[in-house]
Amino acid sequence: MDLLLSPWPDIAAAAANAIQANDIEALRAVDAAVHHRLFNQIDAGDPHTRHQFALDMGDLTESLPPR
Repeated sequence: MDLLLSPWPDIAAAAANAIQANDIEALRAVDAAVHHRLFNQIDAGDPHTRHQFALDMGDLTESLPPR
């Protein structure tokens, strides 16, 4: 399956399967698909949408527990 063209639920399912199987190559494919989808969405948005996305990502990273 080509994850680059897959919808978000399929990418999430592939990520869960890769994590359960400890499959690094599958995780790399998931990573590429997520980046591809995110950059396409950012490129398609207007300046307000891109600004809101940046704020949302900042909120998400601040809410994550420290490593």
